[in-house]
Amino acid sequence: MSILKHYDKDGLYMHYSFDYTPDPTDFYTHFHDKYELLYIKCGKGRFISEGRIYNLMSGSVFIVKRGETHRLEIDPAYPYERVAFNFDRKLFETVDRSGILFEPFGKDNILYSGAQITDNLDKICRIPPDVKEEALRVRILSHLIPALSEIACAYAAEGSPYQDQAILNMSVRLAIKYIHDNLYQDLPLDEIARNCFVSKSYISRLFRETTGKTIGEYITLKRLIAADRMLARGEPPTAVAAACGFKYYSTFWRDYQKVFGISPSEKRSATSVGAPIAF
Repeated sequence: MSILKHYDKDGLYMHYSFDYTPDPTDFYTHFHDKYELLYIKCGKGRFISEGRIYNLMSGSVFIVKRGETHRLEIDPAYPYERVAFNFDRKLFETVDRSGILFEPFGKDNILYSGAQITDNLDKICRIPPDVKEEALRVRILSHLIPALSEIACAYAAEGSPYQDQAILNMSVRLAIKYIHDNLYQDLPLDEIARNCFVSKSYISRLFRETTGKTIGEYITLKRLIAADRMLARGEPPTAVAAACGFKYYSTFWRDYQKVFGISPSEKRSATSVGAPIAF
């Protein structure tokens, strides 16, 4: 993969890259603890997030809320050129005190976008390579903010009609909704299947095919993400484990360390804003 442009400092990450022959094994299910905007300049495949399935095509813009699991199924027969941005809400507090720019996040994931959005993102790609670090940051933000504003306007006007209904998997979406609504309770497979109106074997197979993970792995991850946010607020690990549905602290400790690389009682060191967290 050729890195054409890169920035990673003070809560803002931008990575512009091109791969003439992308390797499908490089793309795996992951999540971020920041928000993400992904602009596909060229490429083909599928984008899968929380049971929602989208056709990936040139000109697509994907938005991903922090903690949303997602992955790409990339077609290696086509070149893949993309720009990724990761950022925290705090980065825009002075210009967006009401959080308007973030209202679309979590509602849907894709805009088969028009020039109002992609023009600003293309301008970031065309920033000369000799622009210094702070000037680069200013120029990225000067185009990223209008792009996010256009996305917010599009969602407000259209009611997020961008999901491809032809490949929408309602059984998996129902399973995920039921899991989210009952995350800290016992979640036996037969109860999940009953709420999806399908058999246990069917939903188990379909869930893994769609998300890349088993239902049990997905439940554990979502509980760990919730626990991580509680730990960040200073709540004690043992209380967090119990509150997030873990019956045994030893299980919580092991799973948390496996995903986040540290124990629940350790303070996470600063990492790249754009660093994906695999599970």
